[in-house]
Amino acid sequence: MDDPEQARTETRWMLLAEDGRHVWLGRHSDPTDAEVDEAGRALDGQGLAGWLVVMRGDYWAVAREPEVMVVRRVTQREGDGTRAAEMWRWLRRGKLNSVGNG
Repeated sequence: MDDPEQARTETRWMLLAEDGRHVWLGRHSDPTDAEVDEAGRALDGQGLAGWLVVMRGDYWAVAREPEVMVVRRVTQREGDGTRAAEMWRWLRRGKLNSVGNG
């Protein structure tokens, strides 16, 4: 992203699994209900709990960690969305370190 201010305020939707892995569902638009339902079914098929989450900020920023807000569970399996967000942060830090950005 070329504009640092835009990166700092960027809002993205993601599907967050209980183990901290994620996929982006929408970057320039909101995901449809069908997309969210399909992603939830995919996680159910893997036996994982998952949540629809809003991330605001620059994923690659070191100085300012993005804000993460768990919106709702999207799977049949229950779990702890706060714990999943902590795992996401841990995995993100590892990713930043692996590319020399941490």
